[in-house]
Amino acid sequence: MTTNRATVRTAILAAAFVAAPVRATAAPPGPAVGPAEAGPGPGAPAGASGPTAPQEGKAGAPAGDDPGGGGTDRAPEAAPAAGTAATPAPSSPSEPSGERTAPLAEPPRTIVPLPPPPPRAPAAAIPKGPWYGTFWFEIRPDLTVPLGGRQPARGSVVSGGGTVGFGYRPHRLVGLRTALGLTLHDARARRVETVFGDRIHVVDYGQILAFEFLGLRAFAPVHPRFLPYADAAGGMVIWFPADGRPAVPGALLRAAAGFEGWVAPRVTLGVEVAYRMLALSSTFGHALQPSAVLGIHW
Repeated sequence: MTTNRATVRTAILAAAFVAAPVRATAAPPGPAVGPAEAGPGPGAPAGASGPTAPQEGKAGAPAGDDPGGGGTDRAPEAAPAAGTAATPAPSSPSEPSGERTAPLAEPPRTIVPLPPPPPRAPAAAIPKGPWYGTFWFEIRPDLTVPLGGRQPARGSVVSGGGTVGFGYRPHRLVGLRTALGLTLHDARARRVETVFGDRIHVVDYGQILAFEFLGLRAFAPVHPRFLPYADAAGGMVIWFPADGRPAVPGALLRAAAGFEGWVAPRVTLGVEVAYRMLALSSTFGHALQPSAVLGIHW
C-alpha cells in the first residue's frame, strides 16, 4: 500500500513538472504565458486572439490591482517554449568591445643641449647712440659760383655739375670719403660759317674734372634723425679749356658744411655748402658750391 502511494505521488509530480512552463533566465520578470495564451495560431482569422493575459502595472501588479488606476500599454513578452534557451540580443555595432587596443608607442625623445653662449663683449666696444651705418654712397648735384681769383683758375661761368662719392665711417663721429665730380669752368664764343654760308655764334665750354682723393668728415649727432657734419678734402683737377687747347692739370682744396636727415632706415637727404679753391697754371681761383645730397648708408 505504501509502495502504491509513493508511485502515485511520483507520477503526479512528474505530470506537474511537464505541464509547467520553463522560465528562461534572460526573460523579464512577469507572469508566464503558455502556448495557448501567446496568441492565435498561423491559421487563425484576422482579429482573432486567444485569452488575454492581464497587463502589468506598477511594480509588476496586474492592471486591476494598480492603485493609480492605469496600466502600461506594452503587451507582455512571450516566454520561450519549454526546453528552449533564450537567445541573447545581438550587440550593437556601435558598442565598444571588451578588448582594448594597446596605445601606439611614441618615439624616444632626445634632449639636445643648447650651444654655449658667446663670450661677453667689452663695454667699450658696444656702440652707443643711434645707428648711422659704416659705409655710405652719395650723389651730389651742385652749382658752382665763381667768387674771385685769376684766370684760368677762376671760372668765368655760373654752371651746374654733379659729384658722386663714397665714404667709410670708422667711428660714429668720424668718416673718410672720396669723390669724383665734373663741372663747367669757362666759356668761349666764336663765329662759324655753316655749309649754307650763314655765320652763327657758337659757345664752347671748358670743363673741370675733379678727383677728391681723400676727405675727412666730422659728424655732430645732435639729433637721432638729423646729422650735421663738416668735411675737408684735397685732390687734383684736370681742366679741359674751351678753346680746345690740351688739358691742364691742377690742384684742389675743398671745405664744406652741411647736414643730412634720415628719410628711411638707410636713405638720407641733405644740403651742403662748400668752398672750393683751384690752382691752375700758377693761378688761384675761388668758388662757392651749394648742393643737395642724397645718401645711401649700410
